[in-house]
Amino acid sequence: MKNYKLFIVFLFISLMVSACARVDNVSESGNIKIEINRSNAREGGDQISDVPYYLDISLNGEYEANETIKVGAKNVVQFKKVPIGVSVYATASYYVKIDGEKKVLYTGKSNSIVVGTGTNNLIISFKGTGIKDPYNFDPYDIDLLFNLAEKIYVASQEKGGNDDDGEGTEAKPFRSFNRAVSKMNNAKMIYAIMVDGELTDYQGISGLSQDPNEADAPNHASMVIISGVNGNDTDGINVTSSVGSYGLMINTDVDVLIANFKIQASDYNILTVETDANLILSKDVIITNTAYKPSADNLGNVISVSGSLTMMENSQITGINSYNSPVNVHGIFDMTQNSSISNCSSRQAGAVTITASGEFSMFGYSSITDCHCVDDSDGMAEFGGGVHITSDAEDAVFSMAGNSKIQDCSASCGGGALIENGQMSMFQDASVSGNTASAYSEMSGGGVCITTNGTLSMTGGSINGNIAEREVGYTTYGGGVFNAGTLKMTGGFIGENYNSISPTSLDGSGVYNTNTFLIGGDAYIADDNDVYLDTRFNAFITITSHLSHDHVAKIITYDMEATDQGLTGNDIVLVAEEGVNLANEYMKFTSGIDHYNSEEYNTIIDKNGYLRDDI
Repeated sequence: MKNYKLFIVFLFISLMVSACARVDNVSESGNIKIEINRSNAREGGDQISDVPYYLDISLNGEYEANETIKVGAKNVVQFKKVPIGVSVYATASYYVKIDGEKKVLYTGKSNSIVVGTGTNNLIISFKGTGIKDPYNFDPYDIDLLFNLAEKIYVASQEKGGNDDDGEGTEAKPFRSFNRAVSKMNNAKMIYAIMVDGELTDYQGISGLSQDPNEADAPNHASMVIISGVNGNDTDGINVTSSVGSYGLMINTDVDVLIANFKIQASDYNILTVETDANLILSKDVIITNTAYKPSADNLGNVISVSGSLTMMENSQITGINSYNSPVNVHGIFDMTQNSSISNCSSRQAGAVTITASGEFSMFGYSSITDCHCVDDSDGMAEFGGGVHITSDAEDAVFSMAGNSKIQDCSASCGGGALIENGQMSMFQDASVSGNTASAYSEMSGGGVCITTNGTLSMTGGSINGNIAEREVGYTTYGGGVFNAGTLKMTGGFIGENYNSISPTSLDGSGVYNTNTFLIGGDAYIADDNDVYLDTRFNAFITITSHLSHDHVAKIITYDMEATDQGLTGNDIVLVAEEGVNLANEYMKFTSGIDHYNSEEYNTIIDKNGYLRDDI
């Protein structure tokens, strides 16, 4: 199943970006060579050439030609003697043959070019036709998997579950997952554990392997499904025993998929995914707990991910209140397909903590909402309202893309996310919005707080509508972003954020910067926000490439706030990387107004990147 997933990813990426044309010019004609670059093998060793996929590629416009190739067997198409100076474009269809019938899966069209000397490029963008690929079905299509699976029934004691006398049938169910696993003895078989009622004891999937020759695993399967018979309203796990108990532990190299199920407990360790395990939460899965336990006696992680956990198809983690983070990731955690974490709280990240070399990705309209990090002893918030990458997580990665969002969360620093180490990346339409940092230190960051070893990279997305607030008489820093580490922006924007108790406060309303701030490309800070450069730390902005917006940012510095004696022109606020002409970019930045002492300084940023009096 994992091999199918990798095969689909290679297929989509390669077809979308790798079709190109090169022209070998002669005096009156040229050759257009189209190369299709894609992975030629799956991880499991199966060859793509064994599958009957084809590409029909045509040149259109002022010159027409076409050719068909079998993908994998031939990855190059050449159109020879194409006249120089003609306008052409390419179309393509990607299809599979079933009993001689063509089923078109994707169609694409390139841009138009005029064939000329040198290299000419054609980029073909493909779109799906809606026809399912029979050779690459969704490996986690729950309805299909149920039809293929051998069912083993487990029920609560009230519903007749019995490990001693049960047979795993609907009429005589077992009472535990452990007993159900003992019936799994075919490494090529998908097994479905069908749960009827609420199981109140610890459950685990272990002692199971995909490899029939694995000596340490007495039982074997290709995949295990766990599903409620009647749905998550009545079927699931609810462990209510003492501190230290577990709800569900997955400790196997066999993929485990859960659907139509609820997992809950009154204590910590609701769900544990061990190092080699791969767990998929499919449709209608809810994970929650039933009691608030914010004490030092309860230091376990409610959901611990050392292996791989994927949330999809509207699965939910909700209503978890704990001492440590609701989800602790030192393995791989993916959220997609409208999955969500909501209404959670703890002392250490309202939703997700990433430690060590953990990887966390949000995409496909997934969300973290209404999560809060609160210290129960004094009412003060702690680390990262939505996500916290810890100080020991040098290799940690957190990525947001595909309309994912962190919204309406709160903490002392990093209302949306706190990045102490590793890297957070934002792509496409990802957003961090409506979050609040209620600081009791100089580090705030209503949206994101980046400390010394942390990095935030934005190639797209937005940080907007966040607040850094505290009591009257105190100053807050970074309504959108507080940066004491590294902030890289090549796309996306920061806007509509504000500081303190007043939405008109502009001192770092967008970004409060004390360290490295790199900007280029399509990135910008909206006009309603500013960038505060704390020049006490020699903070400035580095331009990494041509800036596409006419106005990129409004800049305020520490000097503007600290003195009314005028500026000497010794404070550098802009520099350019090698290859970037600062003289072409500096006018896209303006100097702002000092709201700290309600005075406006008549200043400019000169062509050398210095802030000075406008004399």
